[in-house]
Amino acid sequence: MNRRRLTQYLTFLLVLAGLYACASQGQPDGGPYDETPPKFVRANPEPGAINNKRKKISIEFDEYIKLEKASEKVIFSPPQQESPELKVNGHRVSVEYMDSLRPNTTYTIDFGDAIVDNNEGNPLGNFAYTFSTGPTIDTMEVSGTILNAQDLEPIKGIQVGLHQNLNDSAFTTLPFDRISRTDSRGHFVIRGIAPGSYRIYALMDGNQNYIFDSKTETIAYQDSLVIPSTTGAVRQDTIWHENDTLHYDTIYQVNYTRFLPDNLLLRAFKEENNLQYLVKSEREQTYRFSLYFNTKADTLPTVKGLDFDEKDAFIIENTERNDTIRYWIKDTTLCERDTLTLQLGYLATDTLGKLVPRTDTLRMVNKINRQRRLAMAEEARKEKEKERKKRAKKGDTLAVETKFLKISVDAPSSLDLNRNITLTFDEPLESIDTTAIHISQKVDTIWEERPFIFLADSVVPRKYQILADWQPGQEYRLNIDSLGFKGIYGLYTNKVENTLKVKTLEATERSI
Repeated sequence: MNRRRLTQYLTFLLVLAGLYACASQGQPDGGPYDETPPKFVRANPEPGAINNKRKKISIEFDEYIKLEKASEKVIFSPPQQESPELKVNGHRVSVEYMDSLRPNTTYTIDFGDAIVDNNEGNPLGNFAYTFSTGPTIDTMEVSGTILNAQDLEPIKGIQVGLHQNLNDSAFTTLPFDRISRTDSRGHFVIRGIAPGSYRIYALMDGNQNYIFDSKTETIAYQDSLVIPSTTGAVRQDTIWHENDTLHYDTIYQVNYTRFLPDNLLLRAFKEENNLQYLVKSEREQTYRFSLYFNTKADTLPTVKGLDFDEKDAFIIENTERNDTIRYWIKDTTLCERDTLTLQLGYLATDTLGKLVPRTDTLRMVNKINRQRRLAMAEEARKEKEKERKKRAKKGDTLAVETKFLKISVDAPSSLDLNRNITLTFDEPLESIDTTAIHISQKVDTIWEERPFIFLADSVVPRKYQILADWQPGQEYRLNIDSLGFKGIYGLYTNKVENTLKVKTLEATERSI
């Protein structure tokens, strides 16, 4: 009898152990990173569809996706007066055109590298979808680069368009016929072009009407006509070793169609505006106000407080051109005042076209007066007290919220080799403790700290960069201790932890 009970007991333990082993499998710890971009599966209408009258388009991929910076990267050609509606739902991207479709026109949606997988952010580079409302598809392309005429640096995000109307006035009166936008290297590709002759222009379009109608807009153009053409060409490609991505296995030749011209070079500039004046002044927040001038200036304006002491009262942020100047009010008691009256001295153009000293009296008025701000604060306090009492009746407590200085961390899970981690703050910093920042590299299973350089961005205020010797394919971790940064209004940042992996050389080449 005892032996029988012992056998039953051992059997029960074995079953229990088996169940525990099954239950303990769960989600695997870690695992290899997914470096494969999404793949196109199907679309409705099909890519290259002709005689299409549908304004709704559905494009499907083989995995869950998202659109990254769609407003910057996705280009609709011909340009639309009302932006098409873009939506992502699981594996699909849906597009709905708001404007009426033009007859006998090739439509191109150039996604660039905006389509990325949902988990690791691997981009599907150079993806474009095309259809035609007529019986044929226009397939010509032209490409090139836009540089800043002053320093020959590439210009990102500038529109590049073609006009079939060869009159110079078309640039100032008509929207582009075909359009593209430059990437971070200043490179552009205009697709879906019909055979013919065109004029090419670049435009930093401030009001998004695809027309040069403001002297403040940066432009570029080429005197000679652009005539698209094609030719047969051969390029070399490689097959890499499966187990050694630093060495290739085979080099082979690929025949392809080369679209010409593919080396257009335009130098962008802004027309000099001889007039200089103050465009507007505003107090957009309780703790800051801004001045906007129409053009660059050699010096900053002078500010004299008429009902306050202006000495050491501000932290000043100005653009390189001194055309936009932001004043952060350091004294919180001064911030609470509804109106600050100041005397502004600056150079302005007179009726004879000469720069002369000018003095204006400005009243910087809070958008929400003090009485209303106090009422809103009291209303919020009562709401919290009501919530506290409600939870107290249930035996629960309302956690005290600690207010932190907001910090925006740009450290994508899949980091490009030529990028760095950036930190952006909502207000100027009073103090920075760089010992609170830690960059670690994963070596086997151990995180080892790595040296880094922390520096302020030379162009964008309140933006900082973390530079390190990023190694391809390696995993890193960013840790920032709490209280590492202190803003000018006394708030500290909360702790930060981000894990990222640097792209391999192969993935970097593929994205390029």
